[in-house]
Amino acid sequence: MRLKGQRLILIIAGAIWISVLASACSSSRPAPTWTFWKNLKVSRRSAAEHRSIAASYRQGALDYRRMAQEHARMKTEYAEYDSDVAAVMQAHCDKLIKKFNELATEMEAMAKEHEELARLADRPLYRPILEF
Repeated sequence: MRLKGQRLILIIAGAIWISVLASACSSSRPAPTWTFWKNLKVSRRSAAEHRSIAASYRQGALDYRRMAQEHARMKTEYAEYDSDVAAVMQAHCDKLIKKFNELATEMEAMAKEHEELARLADRPLYRPILEF
């Protein structure tokens, strides 16, 4: 009796598994890939949210580039003076130019990452994830 019950449960479980597998194969959606599962945790934002974040990073990068240009302009103005203070101010400007350009590069890299996430979120495969 016990063996028949276990056999029946195995047959039912197998039938359910085969029906789920068959419905997944007949679906028009592609099967989930490794990239799908890898990006599952970061795809909860919509494509519009990722684009908005990317735009803010792009704006931040532009602001940092403008500050670097402003300090480059000030450095050339300080070069016209003949004093120890001018040398100190030029060194200060050099440090800030370097730092602002590094920050702008980082901001541009983050913008690219969010643009890629927006592109992934636009794909039909990722849309159901956004509904959680």
